[in-house]
Amino acid sequence: MIHAVSHYSLYTDVKWEPSNRHLTYKFLGDFPETAKLPAELAFKKWASVTKFTFSEVGGAKLSDLTLEFVREDHGDGYPFDGEGEVLAHAYYPTDGRLHYDLDNKCYINPSAFDFIKNLEGCGKGNTTQGLYKLKAYLKRFGYIQHLSEIEANNNVFDDILESAVKTYQENYNLNPTGILDAATVSRMTAPRCGVPDIINGVNHMQHHSGLGSSMIHAVSHYSLFNGKKWEPSNRNLTYKFAGDFPDTAIVPAEVAFKKWASVTKFTFSKVGAAERSDLTLEFVRGDHGDRFPFDGEGGVLAHAYYPTDGRLHYDLDEKWFYLFINKNAFDLLSISLHEIGHLLGLQHSKVEAAIMCPTFKHGETKDLDQDDIQGIKALYKL
Repeated sequence: MIHAVSHYSLYTDVKWEPSNRHLTYKFLGDFPETAKLPAELAFKKWASVTKFTFSEVGGAKLSDLTLEFVREDHGDGYPFDGEGEVLAHAYYPTDGRLHYDLDNKCYINPSAFDFIKNLEGCGKGNTTQGLYKLKAYLKRFGYIQHLSEIEANNNVFDDILESAVKTYQENYNLNPTGILDAATVSRMTAPRCGVPDIINGVNHMQHHSGLGSSMIHAVSHYSLFNGKKWEPSNRNLTYKFAGDFPDTAIVPAEVAFKKWASVTKFTFSKVGAAERSDLTLEFVRGDHGDRFPFDGEGGVLAHAYYPTDGRLHYDLDEKWFYLFINKNAFDLLSISLHEIGHLLGLQHSKVEAAIMCPTFKHGETKDLDQDDIQGIKALYKL
């Protein structure tokens, strides 16, 4: 039965009966919330290569499989041994128990957007657990304007959600099917800027607004904050670094200002922390008092406000780099260029190469693109 070239092994033909291809599972005890998503993704991966389906049950319901974090002697005759050595163990069919060693340091670091991975394949009519989170995600970035309390909290893939997904797909140059295909999930889970793509119902990534069509070429995909910009009398903008701004982040921010200055008539000059300034740059984390809290590592990387507010916030929980590429971190220069673009009045672009494209990859470095330069010149009639 087993070819010589294969290295898998079987539990001596102990397996689930053909009549039981839909297995239920539940999380026992104080199962960490951060560990549920990796477990659910693991079930989904096995389902993709078998005829099994897996569904969670709750409460006191019986289940085929149980997952639990335990430590040391936990009553099954196979005690764990503390940190290191045995990490976990599971029992063959049809016992169904899976135990993780609570004393081990497990790497569980999903992005705030990783829940979307569990929704791949969903479309109109689905009632998959977690769809309410997708509605909140799309509302956060402007794709859904209004939801009733019932609509916001249910897991129904309704007309509103389908329309929002289609608009998102159009903005990111994806096939606008309204279905959460692999390409859409990949883009939605990418770390990104926290500024919405659609503001006050205006889809900035599809339409150029506020300045008149005569000055914006059809080939350009930049967009503007409804014409909000700095007055002609204020072309020398002052900036300061607020709070405990890391020394390693100062140079990339200053280089970003110089790059924008080179394609505009703006000049930027630094002032002391106690002085008034047009722009303030700060590293913050979590809820930092502006109603737009950061979400920990991954997810939203930074956000900035349009003229003349002048605030730029970087997420302190992210891993950052400058010059020396780190494939597990984000480039401070690229993110600074993007967010300063918002400070000057630019919105998001659907051009992948543009610095004003909302999403970023680990280890990626970008510079001003012609689309960005056309946008800033159009805004300020340069």
